[in-house]
Amino acid sequence: MRTRLIVSVYTALILYLVTTFFFGGTGHFAYKNINLQSEILKKNIQSLKIQGKALSSSVTALRSDPDSIIKEGRRLLLLGPREGIIRVTGYREKPRLLSPGGLVVLKKPVSLRLEPFLRAFAAIGGVLVFLFYKRKITSKNGSR
Repeated sequence: MRTRLIVSVYTALILYLVTTFFFGGTGHFAYKNINLQSEILKKNIQSLKIQGKALSSSVTALRSDPDSIIKEGRRLLLLGPREGIIRVTGYREKPRLLSPGGLVVLKKPVSLRLEPFLRAFAAIGGVLVFLFYKRKITSKNGSR
């Protein structure tokens, strides 16, 4: 009886530790999910850095180059003296490909915590082992 109890508790503990290692809140699958999200954020940061360099060069050009100032003013529909606007129907200006970083959708953590289910699974495993475990008793001469 004592051996059955020890083996069932040991089995329940091992089941809980193994399932928590893989499926727990800080387990293997949660770690893989965090690494995946980290890679997505790193790519977004890289695109923001590239965009920042492009904007920095644009600002430098607008501070020093009169032609770029005129070009940007025309894009904003600013007119110089003795200039007018001619509207062309059907023409659309190409939109600037400028976005404040990519759209990063982080997966919400599962609101359902798995630890109680893992504990219940381990407890059920321990009870099943307790119910069905039968230790074979052998004597010194090898017979039952």
